[in-house]
Amino acid sequence: MSSSKRSSFPWLVILVLVIGGAYWWYAHRDEDGFPLLRRSIESDTMQVFRVPGGSLSTAGLTKTEQFSKKDEDGWWGTTSSVIRLDATYRYDIELRADWKFVFDPERNVAFVVVPELKPQLPVSIDSSTIQEETSSGWARFDKWEHLAALRKKISGELEKKANGRDYRDVVRGQARLTVEEFVSDWLVRQPEIAGKERPVVKVYFETEEGIPFPKGRSLSDFVP
Repeated sequence: MSSSKRSSFPWLVILVLVIGGAYWWYAHRDEDGFPLLRRSIESDTMQVFRVPGGSLSTAGLTKTEQFSKKDEDGWWGTTSSVIRLDATYRYDIELRADWKFVFDPERNVAFVVVPELKPQLPVSIDSSTIQEETSSGWARFDKWEHLAALRKKISGELEKKANGRDYRDVVRGQARLTVEEFVSDWLVRQPEIAGKERPVVKVYFETEEGIPFPKGRSLSDFVP
């Protein structure tokens, strides 16, 4: 065997071992990037909390959301991840917040102006609907880390959507009906109303424009 062949042989062995070791390391990790044989999960944390003053649950919506992340690295290829899931957004109104109420006896109408809808956070996720896809370029081995990074962003993105105007506007009509029922049931139990014709309840949110106040009344006439 020539000296050139003998000198190249060890390098070929090393190269094969390195490639084989990299493949084994990559193949023996789960989708979260943890070694399959060493991962363990322990959780016994519980934290009790209360909602000061309480809230009136009004309405919500369930929507399939999709989140994606893509990193391009030229010659090394592209790593991309996609997560789809069903998220449920629920909206409340704080009971101790500044509700405004005025009664128009001439028309037997109760006008109520309530605080803006407040989303319940964190947004609920149906784990049975989660779908995940991830892939990495031929010279990149980061797809599981990439997917894990995308997962960590989901709660924040869902919170932004929950606080956005679009979703609030979608549920506002149903929330208005819930508040009307709540106020109507409360009114008929009041001594001055009991036994009389049930008043018509008109509910408006404080952020709405063009609220048709009773004649000669304004927002300053409402009692909290």
